[in-house]
Amino acid sequence: MINKMKIRTGGYKNGVANSAKYLLKTEPEGDSIDCSIERLEGESNQAYANRIEKIFESARVPNQKNLYQHTALAFHPTDGEKLTDAQMIDIAKEVYLKNGLGENRHYLFVVERNTDHPHVHALLHLTDLHANRVNNKFIKYNPILEKLENKYGLYNLHRTPTLTNTKPSNEKLSERNLKNDFREELKAILERALTASEFLILIDGAGLNITHNSNESYSLTKNGQTFKASDLGLSYKALKGRLGYDPNFSATLVSLHKEKPRMHDFGALVGATSEIQNRKKRHRTLDLNFDTRDDNSYRYKDSERIAFEYDKSGGKVSFQSSNRMAIKAGLQRLIDDMKPGPIYISGTDAFKKNAWIEFHMMNLEKKGYSISGYRPTAADHAALKKLKEEQEARYGKKQDDSLTIDQAQQQITDLIDAHDKNHGSNSKLKAFDESSYKENRRLEEMYGKGFTSVSDEKTLYESTQKLLEKVKDKEAAEKFKAEMSELIKMEKERAEKAKSDKALGQYENQKRNKPKYKPK
Repeated sequence: MINKMKIRTGGYKNGVANSAKYLLKTEPEGDSIDCSIERLEGESNQAYANRIEKIFESARVPNQKNLYQHTALAFHPTDGEKLTDAQMIDIAKEVYLKNGLGENRHYLFVVERNTDHPHVHALLHLTDLHANRVNNKFIKYNPILEKLENKYGLYNLHRTPTLTNTKPSNEKLSERNLKNDFREELKAILERALTASEFLILIDGAGLNITHNSNESYSLTKNGQTFKASDLGLSYKALKGRLGYDPNFSATLVSLHKEKPRMHDFGALVGATSEIQNRKKRHRTLDLNFDTRDDNSYRYKDSERIAFEYDKSGGKVSFQSSNRMAIKAGLQRLIDDMKPGPIYISGTDAFKKNAWIEFHMMNLEKKGYSISGYRPTAADHAALKKLKEEQEARYGKKQDDSLTIDQAQQQITDLIDAHDKNHGSNSKLKAFDESSYKENRRLEEMYGKGFTSVSDEKTLYESTQKLLEKVKDKEAAEKFKAEMSELIKMEKERAEKAKSDKALGQYENQKRNKPKYKPK
């Protein structure tokens, strides 16, 4: 792993906000983002970044100069393939919080996979929120990184020999020297493997050719020279003695014996394209994180690394990895030229699984598309469900909280009963009487909330209206409101008549009881 750090004072205008907005530019979601400051429903990137700055600044202690760190923890491409976004963030937390600055502080972690080396950006507040102190100590991160590399079996460019920094040559070295060099390189790879199968996968990923000879016997080829695994001290017996029994070893060996696929054949999406000419740049993954010069080769933004290739005439998107962000962008490009219809996926199991997940995360099935070529497992369905729940929690997607008219009437009845219990009056009509509600609002504006009965009647009406708005059957809700309005009208007419009859009765009584005038 490689650590890059910048310390910021946060004293210049929008310093924290600009850093936070930079981290949010890729529209991270789900496991690719973790922040101690929760995002509000419908909050834009700019508003969220401004609020993060406000909270960071509010925790600044007297005479504090440096406010925060902006760091980046980069992983080797082989580690990026096997680590999930959540695992990368957990490792970054272990580096910067648990073993570094301390855990009692605000933070923002974002995973980016738009370069050759997947990396985690970290925005770290320097103030310990419990002790109310600033951590300005210089932290030696290299020992921490080395410790965690060993703990998690991660690659390190500075300590592990690789195909790029070793230079065995058939012309310059004897076969014996080549074998020794090869053996040392494989031992370095073995240090990172947890199982015998994983060892095979790692050496395959390093570009070495594996030949399955028989049963558990195999050979390895490098620079045109082939060696038996037993001659290199890496037979299955030796691997089992070091890493333990692996029931999947033979199956892995057989699968890797096949000719290594070309990069653009890692996986593919195929659909029936048409002459649709309405593609426009939009605020989405494809347009924000990828560039193309010819609408054929799509590269990660600000990088020469090709993510996928698009062949419109054949309706095919070919990928160089199983990266979910690249797959999502490839799907977006494909459906730009597709009418709703079937999409076929092919490639490695990891690729097909991620393509199936991204298809459903984009809700393409609701737009008339279908996907085939992969049979998801129960674990895949569980993973998809978890991702959708996290997406809903992150972006505050509204759940269906609609009511039936019966449910709404029951809840309104409960509100009225509770109001009657507190005020000892019949509140049924006040829950629906708009004119009474307007009068209560006027009184509250004039005299404040000093009159509890006025405020409670106002709240009762508002709560009733909100419940009726949730009724799914709008016709039934309007009918119920009309019935209550008619009832209110009849009740008011009855009350007015009773008042009039009472006044008339009082007048008649006064008239009868008035002493008659007697002339003298």
